[in-house]
Amino acid sequence: MTTMSNPQLQELAIRLIGAMVDNFKQSKFLVYSSLSRIIDETDFDSCLREAGLRHRTVREEVREAILNGGRKLFAVLAIMRDHPIHLLVKFLGVDHMAAGNFDSQLPFRSLDHLKRILGNEMLAAEFFQYQWSVTSPLFREDRSHREFDQETVLPFVKREKIGSGANGAVYKIIFHEDHHEFGFATRKEPVELACKEMGIDTSEEAFRAEE
Repeated sequence: MTTMSNPQLQELAIRLIGAMVDNFKQSKFLVYSSLSRIIDETDFDSCLREAGLRHRTVREEVREAILNGGRKLFAVLAIMRDHPIHLLVKFLGVDHMAAGNFDSQLPFRSLDHLKRILGNEMLAAEFFQYQWSVTSPLFREDRSHREFDQETVLPFVKREKIGSGANGAVYKIIFHEDHHEFGFATRKEPVELACKEMGIDTSEEAFRAEE
């Protein structure tokens, strides 16, 4: 990790890291409402001046890319503390002029692809590692089945085993209040649900219990 000399960007990185919370595995994730608030409160004019971008067109394009669907990606780059503005320009350079939503591309699953964008294997590995902290999913009750990557940081602030059987275990889980949109929750608050983790128990006792 390279330390930045830009005070505004240093402060941004410190605020983002400080706003992270722990899930039940002690894996840190950045609550999206905190991420949005911190990014929106950032003085981008100062950040862009500190980054030394000379061309007004590039500065405007960077600002637009961040505020119109790139907050998460920029947060990852800021946490890396290695010239995030210039790294964002690298992502712009391979967007095929689409001016699309960078956050919709997260998480990147290929280190080789990240290396081609960032031009550096170490930067690619850093980005791959930190991206999971800003992509903790938002759960809704009106969605079909989803499969998450092994690295996904689930927004469960607590998990407690409450039962088990031949086919798996049942846990009580508590969602972070900003990472669910359940109709039965009347306000933003932590929500407690039961979750079954499927598994295969090959013990003789389990086999007999199923007979």
